Amino acid sequence: MTKTLAGARSSCVCTSLELRRLNLTAVAHDTFAGLNALTSLDLYGNLLIFPPSLTGLTRLQSLVLWDNLLIAPPTLVGLASLKYLDLDGNKLPYPPTLAGLTALEILYLNNNLLASPPVLTGLRSLQYLYLSGNSLTDSPTLTGLTALKELSLSNNALTSPPTLTGLTALQFLSMDGNALNSPPTTAGLPALKHLQVSSKLACSTCSSLSDDLSASVRNP
Repeated sequence: MTKTLAGARSSCVCTSLELRRLNLTAVAHDTFAGLNALTSLDLYGNLLIFPPSLTGLTRLQSLVLWDNLLIAPPTLVGLASLKYLDLDGNKLPYPPTLAGLTALEILYLNNNLLASPPVLTGLRSLQYLYLSGNSLTDSPTLTGLTALKELSLSNNALTSPPTLTGLTALQFLSMDGNALNSPPTTAGLPALKHLQVSSKLACSTCSSLSDDLSASVRNP
């Protein structure tokens, strides 16, 4: 049985809308039309296959579509105020287009079907990037992400670590559950405090760590 959220145009000034666990299978195209003051939209735990239209939501700062059945990412054009994007636990075969999201600070794309990483060019505000549990064979390009504090790439199909040059704010890096042929290079990462790798790399990685950097080793 399908359950569709129909258009709900309103003159009210809504800033936050939470529609969690309502078993929604679809959202009508004009559902959020006119809600121009909306800053937070939460559709966690529904059954959406296609994302809702976000046209006109130029003030949106937080978008949660975690734990749905999405087979395509939402269109984010014009959402220059977006700071928080959660697309965890869907069936996305490719990442969303993030161009122009210069305010984005937190990006969740764990546990999807991604074969390629998102393009992160220009996302200088990004602090938290989570891409675990996908099918990535290539790491994302992290050039210019000087604000990045946490990076999770666990449980993918990576054979080489990402280039971390210039990530002076990075504190946490998770790479376990990959078949890496070499450990990540931690030189030049003064803020790094926690590195998580698989047991196959435990000895070579830990021997190269500074005294104030802890290494957490997991069996694959």
